[in-house]
Amino acid sequence: MRKFLSIICIVVLLLASFSFQCFAENSTSSTVFLIHDHSDISSISCIRINKIKNAIRQQYNLRDSISIVIIGIDELEQSEMYGSWSSTYFNYNCYAYAIGYTDDFYDPGFTNPNHIITNSTTISTIAAYAKEDLQSSLSYSCVHVTSSMPDSNIVSGRSVICVRKQTNAVGGFCDYHFMKLTNDGWLHKPGSGAILHALSAPTYNTAWKMEGIGVFEIEGNYYICGYYIDDEDAYYDSELRYLTFGTTHTYSTTWVPYSSTEHRAYCHCGEYESELHDFVWVGRKQICSVCGYMYGGGGISPDSVD
Repeated sequence: MRKFLSIICIVVLLLASFSFQCFAENSTSSTVFLIHDHSDISSISCIRINKIKNAIRQQYNLRDSISIVIIGIDELEQSEMYGSWSSTYFNYNCYAYAIGYTDDFYDPGFTNPNHIITNSTTISTIAAYAKEDLQSSLSYSCVHVTSSMPDSNIVSGRSVICVRKQTNAVGGFCDYHFMKLTNDGWLHKPGSGAILHALSAPTYNTAWKMEGIGVFEIEGNYYICGYYIDDEDAYYDSELRYLTFGTTHTYSTTWVPYSSTEHRAYCHCGEYESELHDFVWVGRKQICSVCGYMYGGGGISPDSVD
């Protein structure tokens, strides 16, 4: 997800090492409110709730008619909070998290200044940009893009991420979002918000809801709460693209055709002839079973060709 829900100002919160109860943590300058469920929300004034909604609306550039719903961090529909909140979450977005960066907000194609994502950019192009980033900036030599979940034997020992985008714009931009496969399942990070654990694996049958958990500074206090955008277009509903990547190839040896055209070659009689013989010249190649990268060679005698 692009710079989704960038916080109004970067704050230093010592939340990673403390467990908060709603209205329980106080300091000389602020109070942290951890909103778990609807009962906690009801304890906050409507004015402050509206200010939280406006903060989300401003960051998304949403028109006033689009409804934003504030919920507890335990009330997300498709995900749940993963681990504890960290103030470092302000520093990076979903794509950065998916590819292992934590220092900035990145868009697919950041390694090439000519790659710019617009509303018309297809999901295949976004995946191709990400593939280029992985190969050039992160030195992953083996990268494979597919529209379906890779087989488990391919996934073993490699990283897998997936991407999806909106087909209709909310706030003027068709946003994208990344998830990554881990030992704990599929994780993702909406913008500068918390890392979330998806309750189910990506599937074409279910669009991804635009929901998340963020920290909002309102009148000197901080509110950690969930939210979702209540709009028929507020979903990532395009096709899926999976990227499987690793630093090395997994090779298997196979015979592959060099060409399907006619060649002047060593014929079965053991002598060169002036006429052209129509057969496929065959060579031995090493092919990566993950990405299809091929290397090697060495043609064999036509005597070995049926």
